[in-house]
Amino acid sequence: MGSVQIKYTELFSLSIQQPFYTNGLTGKYIVEPTLDYQIFPTSESRGLMQRLDMIFRTLPNKGGCTVWGRTQGMSGANPLLYFKPKKGDVLAFVLTLSNPSFLNYNDLPTQLGNDTIYYFSNLVNDATAARDNLHLSTDAAGVAVGDTLKKVQGSYTYTYGAHIAPGNAKLKHATSGLELLPSSLVNDSGQALLNFDLATFPSGKCELQIGGVTVEEAYHLKGTGEATVFAVVECALETLALPNYTIVEADGSITPQRPQYTLLFNNRATLWRYKLVLQENSPLYVEMNGLTPAEKVDFLSRINVVSNDTGVVFIPNVISDTQFEFVSDAPKPLQESYVSSSSATGNALSLALKKYIGHPTIPAEDIKVNLPYPPKHQLDASNDPLIYSDVLLNL
Repeated sequence: MGSVQIKYTELFSLSIQQPFYTNGLTGKYIVEPTLDYQIFPTSESRGLMQRLDMIFRTLPNKGGCTVWGRTQGMSGANPLLYFKPKKGDVLAFVLTLSNPSFLNYNDLPTQLGNDTIYYFSNLVNDATAARDNLHLSTDAAGVAVGDTLKKVQGSYTYTYGAHIAPGNAKLKHATSGLELLPSSLVNDSGQALLNFDLATFPSGKCELQIGGVTVEEAYHLKGTGEATVFAVVECALETLALPNYTIVEADGSITPQRPQYTLLFNNRATLWRYKLVLQENSPLYVEMNGLTPAEKVDFLSRINVVSNDTGVVFIPNVISDTQFEFVSDAPKPLQESYVSSSSATGNALSLALKKYIGHPTIPAEDIKVNLPYPPKHQLDASNDPLIYSDVLLNL
């Protein structure tokens, strides 16, 4: 009995880039990486891929996924898809966070509203982007505030600042063009309260239009269960995108060079703040108690955190008999591994608490060496936009 061979060709890949990590993608690993997030197609997209005979594969070691399509025959020099996508066919992928520290070491708001998600699409207007490294963000330099949308599920309510005549408000689906009238419209006290029942409305980006003018954009999300969605990535299969972002050509063929979509989450820069508390039995505390008031003032002025990187400088902020606080002179990017920029051989960044700095007769001495780097799991954003990374030590 003869065998049947089915050929699949890669349509596109998607990766999450994080300069926080040494490899730019994910944390150090021995066998398999543990990603900070999970990525999977929505239920509607799984149905679409089944209809078009497409395969979704996760690639943890590359920080993302790929999608493959069944091909048969050729269109010129290009493989031809077995099933050609129809107008409005969009693959949507959901990102959920498995590591809450993702919001700390990437340059994002430390808290994202429950009704807000990040939204990315291959319908990006950047003809200069390289096809083998296509950014999905509205900002080529990385994910930004402009990449967020309001999230709606089940129903969508909106309060408008004026009365609305019946038939003058509608919700329009961005890719399919489907329109939905409000299930209820209440005009009261110079305002209009709109409610849309989304039970039969498809997932995707929507526009609330009043009098033909878009007043708000939102993303209708359904079929994700109890998962807390962080972001949605939409990839239009038809040729709505610019040529470099296109997945499938107009004739249903795919070119040899495939789009490599990326999302760049730049690492956050914070002010590094070292807070040190002296115990009464600390040698440093005992040493200071033996000094005159004038000697103590001079002694305290010569204590600081010193690094082997000329670009990492600390300023004494609070100095007393029992508490020291040193803050970096400028925000420093958080990283998985730190290297001294002053080292020609790539030595690790080292930090030490020293005394007698700049003393005319006594060489500087170490109080404590190998100070820990700031933790990635917590931040002090109480003075936002100044965000601190704190290291607390007892001496």
